[in-house]
Amino acid sequence: FVRKSLESNTKSEFETLWNRLATLEAWRATYPANVPQDLAKEDQDLIRQSSTKSRLQRRCNHVRILVNQQLPTPPPTPYKLQVKKSQVDGLGLYTTEDIPEGGTVAYYYGHLHSSTSILLQGNKDYVFELSSSSDDQNNNKLLVDAAHLISMQARYMNDALCLSGNNCKLLAQPNEFRFAILALRNISAGEELFCSYGTTFWEKRAPGRVFSSTSTTSLQQKQTEKGEEQEKA
Repeated sequence: FVRKSLESNTKSEFETLWNRLATLEAWRATYPANVPQDLAKEDQDLIRQSSTKSRLQRRCNHVRILVNQQLPTPPPTPYKLQVKKSQVDGLGLYTTEDIPEGGTVAYYYGHLHSSTSILLQGNKDYVFELSSSSDDQNNNKLLVDAAHLISMQARYMNDALCLSGNNCKLLAQPNEFRFAILALRNISAGEELFCSYGTTFWEKRAPGRVFSSTSTTSLQQKQTEKGEEQEKA
């Protein structure tokens, strides 16, 4: 769990809470040893009273809720996007104007979790691993969960399920607690936006499934079916 130092003064409350959570999580990982010297005054009662690990975990959960109520808002992007029915399944994300290769299409952000706290969440379809540390594979992962942010447009972007079908990519920005979504090529107005969710995402949902530039994809299948329907009409 890494402490963060953010540049913007508007992020000071978030930074304070994030560092408070980092201290509590570090203590929980080594409990009952190594009581932290920099424990926040709001958590001093954990020292004065007879605490248990479960009580400490409940405090971690509480502070994490406070952290997620103060999430930094990413800057706006210059492109107008629209959520509507996807070519693949459910809703999808489309651009209403041309986007050049390398352009920042949107930002993907959400509630921040560790490998432990994410277990308490129900729907994990919007969880992505932002960063991890080799020194603590069990809990030192930074996960982003956009399940509760239904107004955040980037959560509606689908995976075309093959390299050739994706026109965008996710770029992790852990110091800003988000992903940037970049255009892999010039994208025309009206196109649906797709990006790879990554092997880690799919291994947990479809173990052993591999997607390549030559595989038959859901997108290709949908487009073929649509063409056949138009011919019949």
